[in-house]
Amino acid sequence: MKYNKKNILDRDRNHSDLSDLKACAMVKQAALVQRGQGSLWKRSGLPKSRPGIELERRITVQVLIDSPDSLLASFMSRDEPGRLILITGQRGSGKTDWCLALAEAASTLGIPISGLVSPAVFEGDRKVGIGLRDLGSGVERRLAFLRGKSDKGQITQDWLIDEETLNWGNVILAQSGTCPLFILDELGPLELERGVGLTNGIGLISERRYNLACVVIRTSLLALALEYWPWGQILQLPLPTQAEPEVP
Repeated sequence: MKYNKKNILDRDRNHSDLSDLKACAMVKQAALVQRGQGSLWKRSGLPKSRPGIELERRITVQVLIDSPDSLLASFMSRDEPGRLILITGQRGSGKTDWCLALAEAASTLGIPISGLVSPAVFEGDRKVGIGLRDLGSGVERRLAFLRGKSDKGQITQDWLIDEETLNWGNVILAQSGTCPLFILDELGPLELERGVGLTNGIGLISERRYNLACVVIRTSLLALALEYWPWGQILQLPLPTQAEPEVP
């Protein structure tokens, strides 16, 4: 099945009206207030870049969840299948490192993991590429090269994407069955705006064949991601106190 915003939202309306999802979020917020934790739920403060996304859906969990360990503690203490956390933040906020730390902590606890992460590849202090690592097997391939390093593949502003590695990643996503923890770093403009890239990830998230999914989405694409997955919760990572200069 080809996934797009229309058939995903149509399916969700058949399963549970979107107004019910909004009401559910408000009930959860009220419950936190009763427990004296209402101040922990706060707006993400992100600009409304697309119409139709209610501010009530922009509740962030960044204070309730301040580390991979605290997320796993929350995950293990409640039975809430299909939970989705959208991890976001500026460049340098450590989104990939956060995902890797989450995977390591889950592995230590014996929680099965599936998914992909995209660690940076450096030559000295210079970022020259992006990898694609299968969290199930640990195998990693080169996903992206600086423009000029390769003459084939999808082109982004700074990178040339290797088509063979993309196909390999999509096969891994297609073979992912029901799993307790799914991690995907990241879904970006290729997938959400152009309909190419790791597109099998869109279908997997929409089918909710997981107990908990953590998906990296850049800040500029959050509104679009919430059109696909209105039940998603936002975890916005802050920049380190003394952030290193951004790698071009």
